[in-house]
Amino acid sequence: MKRTLVRLLCVALLAGLLTGCSATANETSASPTETPAAADSENSKESDFRATLQKAMGRYDNDTLVMTVNGQKITWDLYYYWLSHMLDTYNSILGKLPEDFSAEFAQGQSLDEFLSHSTNRYVVYYASLFTWAKELGITTEDDGELEKAWQAECDQNGGEEAYLTSLAADSVTKNAWMYYTRGDDLYRKLLVAQYGENGEKITQEQAEAWAQENNYVHVNDIAFLTKNSDGSEMDDTEKAEVYARAEKLLDELRALEGEPEALEAKFDALRNEYSEEPGLDDYPDGYTITTNQMETAFETAAFSLGEYKLSDVIETSGSYHILLGLPIRLNAIMGNDESGEPYTLATAVRRDKFNADMDEWIGKATIVWSDEFSNFSVGKLFE
Repeated sequence: MKRTLVRLLCVALLAGLLTGCSATANETSASPTETPAAADSENSKESDFRATLQKAMGRYDNDTLVMTVNGQKITWDLYYYWLSHMLDTYNSILGKLPEDFSAEFAQGQSLDEFLSHSTNRYVVYYASLFTWAKELGITTEDDGELEKAWQAECDQNGGEEAYLTSLAADSVTKNAWMYYTRGDDLYRKLLVAQYGENGEKITQEQAEAWAQENNYVHVNDIAFLTKNSDGSEMDDTEKAEVYARAEKLLDELRALEGEPEALEAKFDALRNEYSEEPGLDDYPDGYTITTNQMETAFETAAFSLGEYKLSDVIETSGSYHILLGLPIRLNAIMGNDESGEPYTLATAVRRDKFNADMDEWIGKATIVWSDEFSNFSVGKLFE
């Protein structure tokens, strides 16, 4: 429940929309030659910002009812948890709180409306996790286990009093910590129950449909570098020799066209022996790619191939390539996630299917606002 981690969930909503604002690079990043006085000033601004957020939170008691979502009570501390992170993200990008919440911000919405609607979505998202889990008979950790987790966090952060103080600086109460920790637990359990620990319940048909809908293809690649070890370009004679090597391997492969299994086995063997692609070990099954990920020549060739079809020798900056078109594969590695761990196509499909299912749950959620919050305005918190 650290502020810097949770804020990542908000950045996508705000960063692109703030691009057209009047902030400059100097307003959003520290100078490389920052002086101690400047650092003290930044620390003071951060402290003032935290104090402003806490003052705004104090406008209501933490247990004030804001709304119910599918009958679940959402109190002020649960609601403000997300609103504060939206404001935190705004401040981190522009270096200040909004001056005019009523100003038009995006898609015909005022900033006040945007912050409210975005906060509402996060709140309803978590409430919908509880609703979905209840329907499937999935339970979260009991109070005893959650209390143990809480105590473990306290022990790692200087004791309960120190931890509560730290959380309060980020507008987090113990109640909010408990609620959203339960929600995160249900999120993981729902993912596994619906789609498998690593997407094992995703079918080949679902993967192929996802790839077609999102314009993905799968290819393997044998690369031949046309740069020297110092990064300089080879001369024409050296490049011609590399091209000749590529053509020779391509001739060997073309002899097996029409025999998919033999062709792929041969391609894998030659790739392992000759390819100079830096990502060879990271992508043992080749590449599942969409548009605008690779150089134009590579992309054009990849998307023109059918399954078990070979490209000609193509040239990109620094390499020649032979590509082999392959079927979409569930376990093909697509890249690394936020923690640096590799994720597969099945994991990507699982993520999108979960998000689509959650959109349905959010769309059918029953939301009832309390009288006190029926005309809530974010801007009024800071008047």
